[in-house]
Amino acid sequence: MRVNSLSLVNYRNYDQLNLNLHSGINLFIGNNGQGKTNLVEAIRFCSTLNSHRSPNSALVSAGKPQASIAVEVENDSKKLKLGIEINKESANRFSLNGNLLRRSSEVLGVLTTVIFSPEDIDLVRRDPSTRRSFLNELGTQLRPAFYQTLQDYERVLKQRNALLKSARGKSNIDISTLELWDDKLIQLGSAIILNRQTLVEALLPRVGEKYDQISKTQAQLEIQQVSSIGISYKDMDIDSLRSALSDEISKIRKEELDRGVTLIGPQRDDLAVSLNGLSAKEHSSQGEAWSLALSLKLASAELIADSSSTGKPVMILDDVFSVLDTNRREALTEFVHGYEQVLITAAVEADVPLTSEANRFVIKDGQVE
Repeated sequence: MRVNSLSLVNYRNYDQLNLNLHSGINLFIGNNGQGKTNLVEAIRFCSTLNSHRSPNSALVSAGKPQASIAVEVENDSKKLKLGIEINKESANRFSLNGNLLRRSSEVLGVLTTVIFSPEDIDLVRRDPSTRRSFLNELGTQLRPAFYQTLQDYERVLKQRNALLKSARGKSNIDISTLELWDDKLIQLGSAIILNRQTLVEALLPRVGEKYDQISKTQAQLEIQQVSSIGISYKDMDIDSLRSALSDEISKIRKEELDRGVTLIGPQRDDLAVSLNGLSAKEHSSQGEAWSLALSLKLASAELIADSSSTGKPVMILDDVFSVLDTNRREALTEFVHGYEQVLITAAVEADVPLTSEANRFVIKDGQVE
C-alpha cells in the first residue's frame, strides 16, 4: 500500500498544497516548526480519524472554518481517492472517489498506517489513556466497524454521566432510566473490551519477538488488559463479560450516584506491560522503554500486514531517529525495508540512516521544495 498524492487546504500551516509521493522512502527535511510533521499527521489522520498529537479542532488553520485533506491511495494497482473535510462548527464530511459517505467509519480501512514518534515512549511511561488509544486506533484499522462502536459508547457514557450527575445528592431517584443506560453501557463496553483482548492476544507473541530482536536479549515480556472491575478478561466470552459488568454495576450503584460519574467500563481499563516480571512503567530503563515502545509499534504493523486486506501499512517515522540510539536505529531501518512506502521526517538529515535511497523533500514555512 502507498499514498500517491496528498492535497491540503487550510490544514495547520498549509494554505494549499498538492504533493506527489513515491513508493519506497520519502524523506521530509526541515527545521522544527516548518510543517513537516503536519504532512504525515494529515496522512495518518486519514487512517484513524485522529491526530497523534492534538485535538482535531487544532488541525484547521487559524481563522478558517474548515480544512480539507485529500489522498490518492494505491493498493495492488487499485487506486482510491479519499477526501476528508474537517469542520470547526459542524460535523466532518467524508468522501470516497467523489461520493459522500454517510458514516465516518466508512472511510476507515481504505488506508492503513503505523506511526512511530518520540511521544510513543508514553505507551510505556505515561497514563492509561495513551495505551487505550493505541489499542483503539489499531482496532479501528483492522475492523472499521469498531470505530462506530467506540463512538456509540462515548455517547452512552456521556449521557449516563449526565444522568448520574443530575441525580447526585437527591433522595428520590428514578432508577429505570439509569438502568436503560446501564444496558447500553454493558452491551457496547463488553464489545470494546473483547475487541481489545483479541488485539492483545494477537500482539503478544509479535511484541516479544520484536523486543528480543531489538534488545538482543531473551526477555520475559507480558502485555495484558487490566480490568476496571478487578477480573481477568482472558478466555471470557461476551455473555460472561456482560454478566460480570452487570454484577459490578449493581454493587457500586450507590457510589456512582454519590460521585455522579461512571466508575467502571473500558474507559477505565489499562494495558499493562511487564518485563521479566516487573512493571515496565515503573521499572524499565530509558533504553528498555524505547525498545518496548518500538516493539509495540512494529508488532502492530506486522499484525496489520498479516490481518488486513490492505496488506502492509504505510510506515510513518516522525522525527524518531533523533531519539534512538544506534542499535535501535538499525533495528527500525531493517524492519521498514520490507514496506512499500515509508514516510520519514527529520530536522537533521544526518540522523536518518536511509538518506541515500530516499526521495527527498525540503519543508520551509509551509512550503515543500
